[in-house]
Amino acid sequence: MEGKVNGTEDQILYTIHHEKDLPQLCAELCSQNKVQELAANVIFHALEALEQAPDETPVRDKIEKFQSELYSSLALMFEAHHVIDGAETFFGLINDAVIKAVSPGLTGVRKGSVEQIIYQPLARFIVHSRTAFVRMDLNRALECAGADAFLKLMERLQLPPMLDANSVTALFEHLEQKKEWITMVRF
Repeated sequence: MEGKVNGTEDQILYTIHHEKDLPQLCAELCSQNKVQELAANVIFHALEALEQAPDETPVRDKIEKFQSELYSSLALMFEAHHVIDGAETFFGLINDAVIKAVSPGLTGVRKGSVEQIIYQPLARFIVHSRTAFVRMDLNRALECAGADAFLKLMERLQLPPMLDANSVTALFEHLEQKKEWITMVRF
């Protein structure tokens, strides 16, 4: 598990790289497969964009800047002809378990706001750069995103599922636990 334990077994601290450019930071943490540290940093930047302090840049401008940087992060990692190693780690940002692990106090409206400003650039990038996702490791994306988010992602990307046997088994087990059935399977 990433992070450092501080005092108790329950509290894990993650390094926040406030001074680093978000696109470079995302690429660096993804290449190191640091899902939780990536999530902690992106959530930190998202919360920073959502906060309004007196005499500062309006929140809307801060949100637009954050979303632009997140979009640039995706463009850096998922190029049309090349996907950097570990880029699939980015999908940990849509995994509820990861979000809860790195920011357990993030709930309600505030959690919804953070999710929204993270999902919007991701959805926009997916729509504009569908071909870049053909080259990613779907098994790693499943591992990072979690089964629920992965199934939504596959639907959104409209990619043929090219998963190994272990990943297919994990998805079926997840669906079976939720008492859901696959209506169409493409092999």
